[in-house]
Amino acid sequence: MTLRIILFLIVFAAWIWQASLPAPIRDIPSPALLLLAVLLGLWAGWKAWRRLRGAIRDMDD
Repeated sequence: MTLRIILFLIVFAAWIWQASLPAPIRDIPSPALLLLAVLLGLWAGWKAWRRLRGAIRDMDD
């Protein structure tokens, strides 16, 4: 999970960095970077939620 969070932060930082440039890099469209960052964040959140839900179930047993 730590790797997913690190990947999310790297992609999100790249999106912010590209948005701050005077002339955006045309090879990587900004919306694509934002979409990738959001998807990585959702994936990490879903995995964390499932792990937490499993831990709560184990405590109930």
